[in-house]
Amino acid sequence: MKYIVQKYGGTSIGRSDRMLNVAEIVKNSLSTGEHVVVVLSAMSDSGKKEGTTSRLMEAANEAIIKGSYYRIIDLIESHHLSVANEIIKDLRIRVQLEDEIRAELQKLKSFLDAIQVIGEISNRSMDVIISTGEKLSARIFAALLNSLGIDSEYFQLDEIVDKSFQEIDRRFCNYLQKKLSVLIKSAGARVPVVTGFMGFVP
Repeated sequence: MKYIVQKYGGTSIGRSDRMLNVAEIVKNSLSTGEHVVVVLSAMSDSGKKEGTTSRLMEAANEAIIKGSYYRIIDLIESHHLSVANEIIKDLRIRVQLEDEIRAELQKLKSFLDAIQVIGEISNRSMDVIISTGEKLSARIFAALLNSLGIDSEYFQLDEIVDKSFQEIDRRFCNYLQKKLSVLIKSAGARVPVVTGFMGFVP
């Protein structure tokens, strides 16, 4: 089975109307018989400067200097909950999604609390923080598709690479292709909605 991969950047899904437009594109693709995999960036409602990724980086920096990172995370939470409330009419799906968003960001606050105590941040830790944005957008979009009657499944790829590689070569690409193939096939007839972040790679 062949799949069409549709990758959407942050401004394409940064507001409720834009996310609904993307859902319509996916719906139209499915109506032609295509098998679609959706890959999402973090939401960015008004350009990269005010996007989720930039705010997450700001929160990380605030944690290092013992600043007000909770305020930034609360802004991210408010925006994502607002979008979810606007686009998802199915109450059961929306309530579950809201719980998932809050849990994801509470986990991030705990992670930033630890960074504040240590007073420094590694590249690996920054990757964990930044990947939160893609997890949130993919969760919301998968819930949106389900609320529209399109069976979908959310996948986060931050642990898909479970072997150590020194470089991105043919061996790495073959390994990753097999791992992704197994994951996508596990979705069956559902539309996989996945994060762009694939864990700690060369």
